[in-house]
Amino acid sequence: MSIDRTKYLFMGVDLDKHSHTAVLCNCFGDKIQTFKVQNTPLQFPLFLDKLNKFTDGKGFIFGLEDCNFYGRALAKFLI
Repeated sequence: MSIDRTKYLFMGVDLDKHSHTAVLCNCFGDKIQTFKVQNTPLQFPLFLDKLNKFTDGKGFIFGLEDCNFYGRALAKFLI
């Protein structure tokens, strides 16, 4: 099965104990925007609101760094 990657944006997230840095890219790897979000579940909805302003109706795919469970709360929120 193959997906049309042009219909998606990709979010790579560098996880840290206190805050996460996320980079939004298109399917060609061009950086669109960088976001910083506190590692607090109360901040995650605000993070998605900011992200949605850049999507142009496209879906997005997250990739989270696997690092000492720092991203567990964000991963649970996204699921």
